[in-house]
Amino acid sequence: MIVMKFGRILRWLLIIAVIAALVIGALHVKEISQILSNLRQVQNAPSAETTVPTEFTIAAELTIATEAPTVPETEEPGTAEEGFQVENGTINIRCDSEGMFVTQGDILSVQVDQAVLSGQSDKSFVNIVVMPDTRAHITLRNLDLDVEKDELAPILVQVSEGSTLTLELEGENSLVAGRYCAGIEKRGTGMLIISDDSGEAGSLTARGGSGGAGIGGGSRFDCNGLTISGGTIYAVGGMYAAGIGGGSHASGYNITISGEAVINAEGGKYAAGIGGGSYGNGEKILFSGSVNVYSTASYTASGIGGGAYGHGKDIYAVENANITAVGGLRTAEYCAGSHIGDGGSDRTEGKAYHVDLTDLFATGSVNSVYGVAAEQE
Repeated sequence: MIVMKFGRILRWLLIIAVIAALVIGALHVKEISQILSNLRQVQNAPSAETTVPTEFTIAAELTIATEAPTVPETEEPGTAEEGFQVENGTINIRCDSEGMFVTQGDILSVQVDQAVLSGQSDKSFVNIVVMPDTRAHITLRNLDLDVEKDELAPILVQVSEGSTLTLELEGENSLVAGRYCAGIEKRGTGMLIISDDSGEAGSLTARGGSGGAGIGGGSRFDCNGLTISGGTIYAVGGMYAAGIGGGSHASGYNITISGEAVINAEGGKYAAGIGGGSYGNGEKILFSGSVNVYSTASYTASGIGGGAYGHGKDIYAVENANITAVGGLRTAEYCAGSHIGDGGSDRTEGKAYHVDLTDLFATGSVNSVYGVAAEQE
């Protein structure tokens, strides 16, 4: 009896085990079927090129774009018509055969036909680079930059050979440089022109830091290639630097003042009003048109020409040029400079050298106040 009961129990257990195995097998079959179905979906899926949404395609194009994206006008510090405000940061301008490109703040590069710079700042400055064989025109409109506390030039221009940069004056402009720098610091052998041709009266006050010219070279930098064709200009050189021309221990070459420009140039200690800084020469200086020039030197230098120990050479005044040139005074250690010509030294007085004032004497005037009077060759 016990054996029979045990046999029935064993059969039921076998039946239950078989049923459980069938159920579990069915579940595995379903999972396997689902996996196979998923694999078929992957194999039949379209390529990545056809599944990238449109917005992702646009983003990919932006990352490889060769041109900077357009910046909304409301985010720009200025445009060619409205100008660039120096309160918004330092301005870098590059001019080449492709055009003029301006960088300021968050703007990587904006191409403009003509830049107008204005505003007031004691932190920002302007850096202009003109590549070879390029003509560029930039307007200074009521621009006020004072970076005296820093070793910076308010406006630094690099004009390559064969190129011309014109700075147009509108309204009242003031530039004050830091140590070793010029108010407008000009480098390169291209031509820098400062003009006032827009019809709106323009003026400029430019003060160099110690060693820097008012307009021209920074400390130990020559100024080669400068024309002032208009405007009312007051240019003051820092210690040992010319008002207009070379920085300390540097020269001023190829300087032309023409048109109806009104110039007041003051040289720093031992520097010419227009020409060379201390130990620098002033050569190839031309005055023409109806200019009015008042140029004074500090001790020993010439009014127009060489700084102390420097020479003045090939200086010409034609047409209706009206010039007052005041040479530097004699000191206990150094001799006086000429009005127009050489600077003095510790041994000799300055004298005129290669100075042609024929037309000037016919239609203009030279007023001798201090120093040695210029002589004609």
